[in-house]
Amino acid sequence: MLYVARVIAGAFAANIPVIQSYVSDVTDEETRIRGLGVVGAGIGLGFVVGPAIAAPLSLLGLRVPIFAASALAGANLAFLALFIREPVHFGRSRKANFRKIFSRASSIFVSGGLVNLAFVSLQVTIALYGQKLYGWGAYQVGIILFMIGLEEAVIQGGLIHRLFARVDEWRIVLIGVTFFGGCFLLLSVRTPEVLAYGALFLLGVGLGLSQPATASLVSKLAAPGERGSALGLVQSIVAGTNVLGPVLAGFLYQYSSINAPYRAGLLFTLVALGVFVYGKRTIFKELSEVRAGSQTAEAAETVPKDF
Repeated sequence: MLYVARVIAGAFAANIPVIQSYVSDVTDEETRIRGLGVVGAGIGLGFVVGPAIAAPLSLLGLRVPIFAASALAGANLAFLALFIREPVHFGRSRKANFRKIFSRASSIFVSGGLVNLAFVSLQVTIALYGQKLYGWGAYQVGIILFMIGLEEAVIQGGLIHRLFARVDEWRIVLIGVTFFGGCFLLLSVRTPEVLAYGALFLLGVGLGLSQPATASLVSKLAAPGERGSALGLVQSIVAGTNVLGPVLAGFLYQYSSINAPYRAGLLFTLVALGVFVYGKRTIFKELSEVRAGSQTAEAAETVPKDF
């Protein structure tokens, strides 16, 4: 039944790209990264507050936190139905051409998939890694998750908007993935416990910077009627790496060494950086073309019918 529940949850997990698409529709290019950052901050706060709610409820029974999560989902659905309205679109939505969407931002999709593959490798092994090297238990792992969630909430809730006032999304992604790679560099060798905590701090900074900036770039590279499809493609790639990552990381951890998943993660991150830097010219060229096309479409919408 737990397996069936996870399958059902995965089948209905398309909410994040829809939320990101909605934010992209109701913000302009200057405020989009801030809006997407607030979405990311909300997710980060969920990772902080969720365990704090679930822990005391679990004392009443292991099913109680699950029923509470179900009640929160129901309240969320009611809130959406009552207060959220469809944004006004320029023109009509179009049938998604995923080949065209992928070609516009291929370097982002490929590098993002590699980064998430590295992240999943860490997710499924870090508790075992910490337990074997430093004697970590559930409390220490909980503190780590709290720290990462809090970092993401702080960075995406306000700091990234200030950073965007000075540098563009492309450079923010580059900085974020570099921090991300620093985490795997430290964990790829036997390191003192304090440096392991420092590595996971770098992970939180990297995720906090790169996630909303990547979503903002993808939304800008897509035509207005294709933003949901483009952001959905991002989540599809994430889902694919979420399938492959645990199998690969578990195999490397068990049959190679406890540092092997992080060495592989470092390799994935370095390749992702190379792909992303290599695609810079194409990204900026596509941004210019999409921006020009959107301005033309908006101008056409404002022409009087009897013109």
